[in-house]
Amino acid sequence: MQRCNRIIVDITKAQWARLWYKNQHGDCVNIRPKEPTVFAQPIQSNAHVFGSQLSMLEYATREKLLDVWTPVCRFKLTAHECLDYTGEKAVTLYKAWCERIFKKK
Repeated sequence: MQRCNRIIVDITKAQWARLWYKNQHGDCVNIRPKEPTVFAQPIQSNAHVFGSQLSMLEYATREKLLDVWTPVCRFKLTAHECLDYTGEKAVTLYKAWCERIFKKK
């Protein structure tokens, strides 16, 4: 498995592709969470921290605990080789691959 956004892949040669999201702690999810999370667990923005006037969201923001979700796309190529792309490049390559696979005429 190689992880480099500079490698150019011919998506016609890919056997399959998979898109998921990974946070800075290594937790992975298939669908990007819509609400704020801490260690991949959703937090309630209106709940308060015990013994404090801060909400959980304010506390997590102040302590820099909020997860940052990064898209990761893996292409399976021949000879059991995989290429991983991250960030916006992962999303654009995955969309291009889906368009090629599902919009054939």
